[in-house]
Amino acid sequence: TNAELIDGQQRFTTLWLVAFVINNLSKDSSLTSFLKKNENLRLSFEIRKEVEGFLISLLDDEKSQNKKLQDEQYINKQPYLKNIARALVFIDGYIKQLALSPSELKDFGDFIYRQVHLIKNTTPKNTDLNKLFSTINNAGIQLEQTDIVKANLLSLIDEKVQYGKIWDTC
Repeated sequence: TNAELIDGQQRFTTLWLVAFVINNLSKDSSLTSFLKKNENLRLSFEIRKEVEGFLISLLDDEKSQNKKLQDEQYINKQPYLKNIARALVFIDGYIKQLALSPSELKDFGDFIYRQVHLIKNTTPKNTDLNKLFSTINNAGIQLEQTDIVKANLLSLIDEKVQYGKIWDTC
């Protein structure tokens, strides 16, 4: 299923970029499955189509990856791409600096895939998502401890929706 990400876009995008770099260096890691879901890009940008197009082009053609990353004119014309391109270069350099063997790189990617957990908080219907996003970012509101406990408990059972509703009611 698809979900709208209200807060955490930068973290999610960074995780995707790490998966992309690891995929380029070692296609054996389970982290590479994070790049696509059902042959579509794992994340999409409703209001920043140039970012989505850039990420798709990186996956589609390895030759265009290097060309796109090195084409400063292209990147400079797209303000949102500057930081993504810089992040890719940084992540690639950092991982290469670690000088991991192919099996260590696979294990590193697998570790990230297993250990990074996304916590989903569902908002009630008719929630003003723009207002929620603004409130979270302006107030610096963090997840409540109860939200973390709820997510951890629900991860252990099959009837997540039913018990999630009971939790919310209580």
